[in-house]
Amino acid sequence: MREADAALLACRFHLKKHADFAHILAQALACTSERNLALRFLRDDAGALSDAQLAELAPAIVDLAVDGNLDDLIVARQTLVRYAARFTSSRDVVEDAVARVMDGYLAREDDFVLRRLAELLLDAGFAHALRRLLAACKDHADPDIAEIHDDFSRHLA
Repeated sequence: MREADAALLACRFHLKKHADFAHILAQALACTSERNLALRFLRDDAGALSDAQLAELAPAIVDLAVDGNLDDLIVARQTLVRYAARFTSSRDVVEDAVARVMDGYLAREDDFVLRRLAELLLDAGFAHALRRLLAACKDHADPDIAEIHDDFSRHLA
């Protein structure tokens, strides 16, 4: 077990040092069969990406955290929360990525996606963005979307 663990750590180290590391991860995130593995790699090694690399990959990870399949959704959310908790600069990168894509999610008016977005914002501690989302959900014509406001507003008290 120790030898296997050491070999795994060595492989992870060499991958992070590869000149095309961010490109390799972007390709893996775009590939259905490799996506979850890439997300778990990033989640388990929250220092793997520089802030510049995180800025490049964060929108794709946010999309997976909000609108991915259930397995990817959970790991993507955990990844973003870990990066947001790592350093102030990483937190700002993740929060900026969420802000850039939020209008698109709001325009879709999909209660599943908006609920997953609210969960991500709550877990990451992005209170300002959560308030904005809940304001858009409040008094919405779709009762399922209006319910998101009711379910999450108590967390902002």
